[in-house]
Amino acid sequence: MVEAGLDYQISQNGRLGLGYSGQLSRNDKDHAVTVSFSLGF
Repeated sequence: MVEAGLDYQISQNGRLGLGYSGQLSRNDKDHAVTVSFSLGF
């Protein structure tokens, strides 16, 4: 299984995130990409 991600602070209160997870085997392949946004106030 492989997982990777990063967060980027786009403003003082805003954050953007991007993530990836994947699993490979002989018979199966599974991939997922996630995007998140958070805003604090």
